[in-house]
Amino acid sequence: MRLLSYCLFQSPPVRKRAWDRWRRQEDRYWYNLPAIFVANQMLLPGYAMRIYVSEDIRKHRLADLLPILEKHGVQVHDCPTRLSGFNHTLSRYAPFWEEFQFVYPRDLDSLTRSEDVNFIRYFEASGMAVGTIRSHPAHSVSACIMLGGLSCFNLHTLKAILDSNDFETWSSGRKSEFSTDQNALIDTFTQDTTFTQKSFLDFALNKKPPLIPCCSVTQVPPASWSDTQLAVQQLLDESSAWLGEPRDSRGTVTQKLLTTYSPELFDQLCRNDRLSKFYKLK
Repeated sequence: MRLLSYCLFQSPPVRKRAWDRWRRQEDRYWYNLPAIFVANQMLLPGYAMRIYVSEDIRKHRLADLLPILEKHGVQVHDCPTRLSGFNHTLSRYAPFWEEFQFVYPRDLDSLTRSEDVNFIRYFEASGMAVGTIRSHPAHSVSACIMLGGLSCFNLHTLKAILDSNDFETWSSGRKSEFSTDQNALIDTFTQDTTFTQKSFLDFALNKKPPLIPCCSVTQVPPASWSDTQLAVQQLLDESSAWLGEPRDSRGTVTQKLLTTYSPELFDQLCRNDRLSKFYKLK
């Protein structure tokens, strides 16, 4: 079983990411939801998609989107109420203690790209336990040993680490800050160099040397694509400059993905005036 895991919460303003033009937009994590859904359906068929939502999201003016996505197979789970602020992002790692083999935590403020799908296929065939993608030149400092939203986990090879904990214990007592989940991953999976040398796979898209002793690659073989998947891949790759780049895909990109590959979802969104206006579908 394979899971793509996300978290949707009302993010506090992010001041440090000067390169992120949407960092102060309170609805930024809603922008790409329909596009990400279609991308996952087309490029990673058979992978479950789960979104953890904070309590305030259930009352959000765009919350009508959630039951619509659920009708299309998306799992919508509530974040534990004890989590607050940026600590909500820890929820997307709760599936570590469920019956999945592969879990892929991902961000909602960026779009799927071909490099990600290629690495997911490569990681699954590698037998490695943990993987990460460093896609930007800035991902060359110790805080970026792992990227929270570009990480990969083979849970069948992590039982020794995960069985010593549970999600509640693992996620409790952590300082709420923008990188709280990333710091938790680094603490959990990169401190034992004997483990990382044998079981950690680093995809250095940025061509930077690895930050810990591990297996590091700068390219992976392309996945096999159908003509339809190639068209989706091209549209998504043209919509962002690098994997993990924050984007706003509302309007042309979302409309093209929906009308071409998910017309039923498109119709459902268009029948909701608030959603159709927000996603610029009319």
